[in-house]
Amino acid sequence: MADTPSVTTVVVGDRLPWPNDPSSALDRGPFDAAALYHSGTRFDCEIRKISALGATIGSDLVPPLGERVAVEIATGQRPAGKIAWTGRGEIGVRFDDSIDVVAMLNRQLVSQSRERRTIPRLEVRASAHVKSGANFKLATLPAAFSDKAA
Repeated sequence: MADTPSVTTVVVGDRLPWPNDPSSALDRGPFDAAALYHSGTRFDCEIRKISALGATIGSDLVPPLGERVAVEIATGQRPAGKIAWTGRGEIGVRFDDSIDVVAMLNRQLVSQSRERRTIPRLEVRASAHVKSGANFKLATLPAAFSDKAA
């Protein structure tokens, strides 16, 4: 286990971590290591954001949109999926079937020594109403929480 906790964001809920979200590329690692399998070849990569439905992968590889890939994550899960987008050194993979993100969270916690156990980064979105004069507008407030102080 590295001395620095992973800054991979685990997105809770049935949504995809896509490029219109604030870029995780600006975060400084370490991110969770993974492997991307494309055309029968294994490529080392890192998971910047992951949800049950897909992942934002850090990689210099630029496969065509719609290409079939598999992502091997540290829990041993190896979900198959398709490339949904590429850009900024990141790849968006939409999984064919949902994965168990709770297993990822558990693995991260139990791999740490008892005194270092901290909850990993979790992304939470909350609905809010913003008042402007006499009008109220519905808004969504995204936030990523981690064990690190802001």
